[in-house]
Amino acid sequence: MNNGNNTMNSSTTNNTTTNYANEFIAATITDFWITVASSTVLLASFLTIVWKDTSQFTKRYIFTGFNVLYVSMIFSNLLSVLFQYLHYQNTDLTPIVVYNCLCYFFSSIFQFLLVMYTCNRGIPVIKAVVPIVEKYLIIFLVLFGLLLISQYLFLVLSETTVHLVSDEQSLAIITNQNIAIDVLMGSFDFFVACIYFSYLYKNRNTGMNMKRLVILSRFGIASFIVLEFWLTSIVLGAQWSNEPEKQVSLLAFSVNLHISDLGPIMYLFVQLVMKWELYRDDQSGKSENGYVCQTNLKETVKDAETKLN
Repeated sequence: MNNGNNTMNSSTTNNTTTNYANEFIAATITDFWITVASSTVLLASFLTIVWKDTSQFTKRYIFTGFNVLYVSMIFSNLLSVLFQYLHYQNTDLTPIVVYNCLCYFFSSIFQFLLVMYTCNRGIPVIKAVVPIVEKYLIIFLVLFGLLLISQYLFLVLSETTVHLVSDEQSLAIITNQNIAIDVLMGSFDFFVACIYFSYLYKNRNTGMNMKRLVILSRFGIASFIVLEFWLTSIVLGAQWSNEPEKQVSLLAFSVNLHISDLGPIMYLFVQLVMKWELYRDDQSGKSENGYVCQTNLKETVKDAETKLN
């Protein structure tokens, strides 16, 4: 997934060494097939967990906010990588521009869904810890969406024959937009993780069963770490891919490309493991509740028999 990594290819290809160009294409092809295989595994595993969850807990729904957002992220990321792959399989200018624009579009969709997913995950605890923040979340989402739209429109203009500014200015604008988006995404994810830890700390001595919150907090930190690696790789990739003369080693360039492409898959994998851990926690809670019910039932029957005797 590349936000700005492919921009201005026509003006920089002549200045890009063959090794770096070949590495870019090789990484794109390899990461596409890895993404296809990984997305299939993620989707199948996720649907299996959801099916088990809804079949064993009759009050659970399939189309929850978490489930819908997760599946949507899988498909939006897959489509983004698909169009990036098709971009490098074509030599005609028109398909290249169309596929690149579609790649940017689904990449932006994925980023917005990711923020929505983080919001959906954190809203219950935000209401409990800092309820005043809730009314500002919609403002944040609108502003973030507008920033994504502005970046997408500028990327599309950069890919077409419309050149509003010079290549150097365009690169600077795209890089700054990437940085702004990445800072907002990372900061919001970190904020939600901090809210969880704050809630756990305040209620540590209340005797409440907070195992689920502990799970959410741990995976929230893991998500933040993966997210930061991925977002950083996007900024670096946008910068390095458009440099007339590469100032970075081929190995570092290659590793960064793979992180940029496969970062979303790693993020989705963390969420899948979190979903599994929450399901296991539900299972253990169900078993404990069943044991308590059986014990109470036996005691009730025993008391009744004693009274009859």
